[in-house]
Amino acid sequence: MVYNIFMSTFLIFIAGVVLGFEIGRRT
Repeated sequence: MVYNIFMSTFLIFIAGVVLGFEIGRRT
């Protein structure tokens, strides 16, 4: 379903932003 694909992409995007923020803060 399109909704399922959208949610998966959104969750991956949020995970990437959080991960990038953690790396940026830790550096």
